[in-house]
Amino acid sequence: TDQTRTQLAIYKEFKKRITGRPVLELGFGDGSPIGIDMLESGFDYTGIDISEIQVKLARSKFPKYEDQYQQAEMLEYCRKQEENSIGGIISMFAIFHLPRHYHVELFTEIRKILKPGGSFLFTCHPSNWEGVKENWLKAPKMYWSNFSNHWYDLTLRELGFKFIMNFRQVIVFNKQDEIQYFMLYQKMEEHED
Repeated sequence: TDQTRTQLAIYKEFKKRITGRPVLELGFGDGSPIGIDMLESGFDYTGIDISEIQVKLARSKFPKYEDQYQQAEMLEYCRKQEENSIGGIISMFAIFHLPRHYHVELFTEIRKILKPGGSFLFTCHPSNWEGVKENWLKAPKMYWSNFSNHWYDLTLRELGFKFIMNFRQVIVFNKQDEIQYFMLYQKMEEHED
């Protein structure tokens, strides 16, 4: 279930490595389980999602925290943030909806806005794929665009991230087994190689 994500060792490690405020979630869905867990754990959290429907859903589910859930496109939002201003960034099941020719730019922006030592946790697939799924979770069309977990690992290391750990999980989604990788990295300090 969604709730088990907050029990994963890699998620707990991400939380331990957050370097100050704030924490940013790219693509929060309905605000749970990550957003509400972060907020109830006392983190200064902001979640962004491109979907107006998801923003409304999260705000209605968690009215106490409605200001923490904002509508924005992830790359555009990251471009507008100050350098070294975010303590941790998390993105579960969202980056692969951004066209993959923007992925290097997104990771470059994420590295720029993370504080030194800040952590970055995201999910990806084991293989390259681009396509469209019709009638996906009540959306008329959903676009998918991703590289493999190996590509992401090599790219993030080249961009100056330090690999911390990953976790491979088989998820049953829409009655089908789906492999997901949870990937945790840290922005290296300037003196680290």
